[in-house]
Formats: sequence, C-alpha cells, structure tokens
Amino acid sequence: MSNKELLQKRFGKALNTYNDHAVVQFHIHDKLLSFLSKGEKKHFNRSIEIGCGSGELTKRILHSFSIEEVYLNDICKKWENVLERNMKGSFKKFYHCDGEDFPFEMEFDLITSASAMQWFHNPKFFIEKCASHIPRGGVLLLSTFGPENFREIKHITGKGLLYPSISQLQEWLSPYFKIHILKDELYPLYFSSSLEVLKHMKNTGVTGTGTSHWSKKEFSDFCLRYEHLFLHTEKGVSLTYHPIYIYATKY
Repeated sequence: MSNKELLQKRFGKALNTYNDHAVVQFHIHDKLLSFLSKGEKKHFNRSIEIGCGSGELTKRILHSFSIEEVYLNDICKKWENVLERNMKGSFKKFYHCDGEDFPFEMEFDLITSASAMQWFHNPKFFIEKCASHIPRGGVLLLSTFGPENFREIKHITGKGLLYPSISQLQEWLSPYFKIHILKDELYPLYFSSSLEVLKHMKNTGVTGTGTSHWSKKEFSDFCLRYEHLFLHTEKGVSLTYHPIYIYATKY
C-alpha cells in the first residue's frame, strides 16, 4: 500500500527533475491522447485531471480539443506554481488534495488521470465516484499500472504496490461505462547500472511505498543482485513499466 505522506514529499523533491526523466509518463500521454483523438467528441464543457503533476497531459489535450473550463488536481501543492507558469491561465482552479479524495463538486464530461490511480488505496471506489460525476456520453481517460510494473524491484525486495489486473478493471468499469479501449503493454527502460535505475525512480518521484532505509551492505547486495539478474548484455539493466490504458464513455 502506498504511503501518501511519503508520496507527497518525494514528488515534491522531484519537482525540478520530473519532466527531464519522465520518459514513460510522456509515452503514456502520447497513447492517451491518441485514444482520445479517435473519439467523436472534440469539445468538452468541463475537464478535470486527477494527479496532474506538471499538467502536461491537459496541456497537450488543449492543443487538439476545446474545453470551456479546465480544472487540475494534485496531492503535491508545489505543482501549483509550476502549473501557473506552464499553463498560462488556461485552467480555472487547482485542487490541492489526494486525488482519491477529490470532492467532485460538479460534473465533468472529461475526467483524465495518467499514472496516478495505482497509488490509490481503493481504485474501485474512485472509478465509481467518477461514474457518478460524468454525464451520459462523457469520457473517462485513465492510465494506471499492472502487476508486472517494476517487476525487477519486486523480485529482489519482495515489496511493491498491489496493482489491479485488466480483468479487475473491466469488472469495475463495465457497470457504468462503455469500454472502448482497455489494453496494456510492457515498456522496459534500460540503464547503465542498478544505481542509475534508483536515480531514475528518485528523479520521477515513484518511490512512495515505504520509509525503510538500507544499510550499506543491503544497498550493495541489492545492486549486485539487480545487475546479476537483469543485465541485458548490450542494452544495460532493465526496469519494466506495465501501463494499462482506459478509454471509456458513460452509458
């Protein structure tokens, strides 16, 4: 289970390094945008991005779609100043809160969230809340991660988030939404060493599952095992992401 307080601190620390290292997150944005572009709706009355970070997904959506009112949310308040600079007044309000607890004070005909739902303690309930605040024909555009995410880390440490499967997500979505896309992919990154893997995770803030500290021996053992098990001769050592994509419309 994710530690929300720790998550907020680590994303805050990654504020200045996130965009330079979030290769997978931007790949996910590309995918989500391509799915949305295939739909019939080109105009939305009101949108919210849950767990917006630097707001890059919404910023890109605004290049291709018209949205009358844009709202943003993130657990890390420090992103608000970044958003004000990057978005240049194109959003109506920033909500600083845990996305899982977003108040949904109104309906949204576009709800987006990229790489945030895996941190939620009850993702099923979040989907149900979304469903109750999307009008008929409104769009739910999400990504999360599946059970193979960071499989290298989990193999060595035995620790990691409990990720939903595609079948679970389908079960949660199907009572409320027509599912147009529900698909996954494995997306490995390669690094010169296990230390570079850990730096990448730190620079993107994706280490919000625990507060334990390694001794020098534990750290050394981790690095040796990682490079022994996951070294791909020419490419380097791998770190596997397992994104799952959702594009659905409300019944």
